[in-house]
Amino acid sequence: MILLTCVCAPAEAQKGQDERAIKAVWIYNIGKYSTWPRNAPQKDFVIGVIGKDPFGGYLNAITKKPIHKKNVIIRRFMTADEYTPCHILFIASEPNAERMRKRIIEIVAKTKGSPVLLITDYPGMAKQGSMINYTIDQKRQVNLEINQRGVKTSGIQISGRLMSLNVVKIIY
Repeated sequence: MILLTCVCAPAEAQKGQDERAIKAVWIYNIGKYSTWPRNAPQKDFVIGVIGKDPFGGYLNAITKKPIHKKNVIIRRFMTADEYTPCHILFIASEPNAERMRKRIIEIVAKTKGSPVLLITDYPGMAKQGSMINYTIDQKRQVNLEINQRGVKTSGIQISGRLMSLNVVKIIY
């Protein structure tokens, strides 16, 4: 139920929900409402998490529904060296701003030219190379900053339906 309402009415769907669950559902919906180029991984729809997984069991819950008629699988990596191709890669936050900046630079370099959608939840990361960055507003609602240039460079297309939501801010 939350998978459907989060795209149609994100503010209402978020009331009383765990932030980790909302972010996991957003990852599912971003995958569902985006299109990957032909050189993306083909067999399964792969969602990766690099660093300490902040989602608990919520990310595993989204594997029950396919994305683009593909089974959803989750891969977890502790470092960029462990990374293998994914459709979506969530980059877990570091408590230290400088380490987070270095992590995003390393991952952007590692995935350059690949059709992988990089998602973060750390302030300012949409301008540092993340394609989608979660932010939290005063009402404790999860919002999305979308780095349109970064998304376009990857060859991924995000649906206009998702881009037009009132919780989305386009970053150039």
